[in-house]
Amino acid sequence: RALQGAPEPEEEGAIGGKATQDVRPEKKNGTDGAASPPVPTMKTAEEETPEEETPEERERRLEEEEGWYDPHLKSESVVEYEPRGARIRDLRILAPSGRQVNVLKMGQRYTITYTILFFEPAQDIKFGTLIKDTTGLELAGANNVNRRELQLARVGAGEEITVRFSFLCRMMPRSYFLNAGVTGTRDGENVFLHRVVDALIFRVMPEPGLLDCGYFSLGMELELDIAREGACPERSE
Repeated sequence: RALQGAPEPEEEGAIGGKATQDVRPEKKNGTDGAASPPVPTMKTAEEETPEEETPEERERRLEEEEGWYDPHLKSESVVEYEPRGARIRDLRILAPSGRQVNVLKMGQRYTITYTILFFEPAQDIKFGTLIKDTTGLELAGANNVNRRELQLARVGAGEEITVRFSFLCRMMPRSYFLNAGVTGTRDGENVFLHRVVDALIFRVMPEPGLLDCGYFSLGMELELDIAREGACPERSE
């Protein structure tokens, strides 16, 4: 069962519309009765579309738009807690195209996804994820503690749940860690069924001419009002 609540990557819209043809009544020539010349038809959108890009061109374009996966970018500080009836696996960040990435672009939307295998029954299942900087400062995250419609009342042994958290990347260019966890009720106690700290490291690529600073981009804009000559206040030497 896939957890609902996070939008799937949107597919690229196809160029729509059918070609139309100008149909006019046939006119006869007054002397020989010959029909008027045929009206040329319009070209379809597909006929006017340039040739499709090659796989290499598509990959380069997606890297510029969405980022890419760096196989050398690995977390060296992973802490995996002992499973208590469940195990988290396949933690990834996906771009809108569905590609796995760990180098992200500011302003783009991504999906954090992982799968949980339950090998013991549990109740009141909740899921969460957390983004931290490299010093361990907790910056942002999400869980379904306050969204009962996204919680699972119970799961059985052998069930798998896939979790997806969609987010807009507003983090400033630097490296970050990602945590993942699942909680549930066992023997009347709410506990972590499995938790992985610093499970994944990713970075946000630099942006030229960036005005924002700090941890997040708030879309800051700067305006300057410069007084004209003769209206400037006196300056101390």
